[in-house]
Amino acid sequence: MQFLFPWALLSLLPIGAAAFWAIRRATQKVMPVGSLRLWERAVASLGPTAKKPRRVSAAWLLLLAGAAAAGVALSRPVHYAEAPARRVAIALWPAAELAGLEHGTLGEITHTFLQRLSDTDRVRLVLPTVLGGSSDFISPHEATLRAYKVRLLPVAAEDLTLPVMGEDVQHIYRFAPATLKLEDGPDTTTIALPATPREITIDTFAVSHIGKKNVQVFVALQNHTAQPQQGMVVISGNGVSPVVPEYDLPPGGRQSFVMEMSGASDYYSVYVTNPLGLGASAYAVRRRRVVADVAIIGRAGPLVRRFVQKNPALRLIDDPAGADAVIAVGKSAPAGAPAVVIDPPEPPTEWRAGNTLENFALRDADVLADHPILAHVDFSAVVVRRAVGWRPVGTPRQQRLVSIGPDALVLAQVGPRRVWLTFDTATENTNFAMTESFVIFMANVFKYLAPQGRPDVSWESVSPSSAGPRRDWVSLELPENAPFAAEADGPVLRPGLYRDKVGEIHAVSLTGLKSAQPETDPQRRIADISLPEPQPLSQGRQLWPFLALAAGLFWLGGWTARLR
Repeated sequence: MQFLFPWALLSLLPIGAAAFWAIRRATQKVMPVGSLRLWERAVASLGPTAKKPRRVSAAWLLLLAGAAAAGVALSRPVHYAEAPARRVAIALWPAAELAGLEHGTLGEITHTFLQRLSDTDRVRLVLPTVLGGSSDFISPHEATLRAYKVRLLPVAAEDLTLPVMGEDVQHIYRFAPATLKLEDGPDTTTIALPATPREITIDTFAVSHIGKKNVQVFVALQNHTAQPQQGMVVISGNGVSPVVPEYDLPPGGRQSFVMEMSGASDYYSVYVTNPLGLGASAYAVRRRRVVADVAIIGRAGPLVRRFVQKNPALRLIDDPAGADAVIAVGKSAPAGAPAVVIDPPEPPTEWRAGNTLENFALRDADVLADHPILAHVDFSAVVVRRAVGWRPVGTPRQQRLVSIGPDALVLAQVGPRRVWLTFDTATENTNFAMTESFVIFMANVFKYLAPQGRPDVSWESVSPSSAGPRRDWVSLELPENAPFAAEADGPVLRPGLYRDKVGEIHAVSLTGLKSAQPETDPQRRIADISLPEPQPLSQGRQLWPFLALAAGLFWLGGWTARLR
């Protein structure tokens, strides 16, 4: 037996002292007598018990026993027993691709698996981080109850993030939509579930300008059923007349519309109708931004290209001559153009190649932290496999930003504005491009290279996972019977239009959902799964509730005896 709070046992010391005093105290009876003979007769009449100098009553014993039980209860004793049991993890992906399944199916399928476990087994329920992540070890019955309470999120399965499951489990069982294509391992088993979104989903919704006042709207629909679907698409905006084309989708087919609309609207929305009412919806909001055109030359990897594509302040173009800034990877930048040069083939004329540095960490580098390019950039977690440092020849016009000893690794120049990074950012050479600091660094670089930019008008929408909960956003347009709209406000926003505290409108859309069927029926897959062998597991039982109950009963009995 172990005590969670052993210091609480110190409370037994005053209880023991009280018991010692109760045992040692003398008991006396005082009787007035008129003479010595009467006193002798009174003593003789008391019997043998009066001659005992000490006496403890039953009431005192009960009260002391109750106090002792309460003191031990405060120490939270736990009794551990060895018993064979399994320790497994159940990972659930409550993604939007499962919206076509009947209500509670995710819980029912999980329950089917948990029924194969014994009552002594322990389960760690793993949910997406937005739903709380991993639970403690619980019984299969409690895991079933929690699984039934899990509601689907308006988030694609690939956008859901589950925490890393610990090594304290024997096996991990993953319940995920078939679209994820998860690979099984020696300690992981995947139960693929039918990915069947709502009957019709919106694959793409895009708005672009035509001239000064007109816009072109592109909508693509996807039929996820084995039956033809007919209905209407309602495309509308504030202050413009809606357009209502009809759709006729073949089984599993796709259909697209390109509509031209006139008028100046701040946002546009599209709703899919069917005989049952409203279906999927999508939204786009007009944004006026300052955008810099960026061209990439050389062997740019996917992480560099993805940064440009995801940054709303940048626009990727093909022509370096018309770009506001150039990214050159393993290649010299065009003369006179603002550029960031990564792994340059040769240093500038004011510099020469220095030492070849291998397997080093940038936390040891000398960093010019007050330079705007390095604002909020943290190199403490960055490691590099190989880099060639540069050393100055004479008095260069470039400024050192990052150096290791005499060798410079990052330089900046004004006129034309240019930044050099002397090592390759490919993942085979460094983890820099996979850190948040790389995004901050590159954003600072383009503020430095192209501070002016160009005015641009675009139409934007974010996914529910990108928007997050945003409790301070007020809903402007949220259909009551659209998918996910009937659910209570959850950890992510549902598709719709929202206004923030400063009055800016935001669009949240869920588009591009895919459907897929598992190779094996989930019920049959669960029946064929082999469970790990039970292992001796130390299981603890909390004893303090029983001790607290005993203390209460002892006290009740003790005070009852004293009042008699």
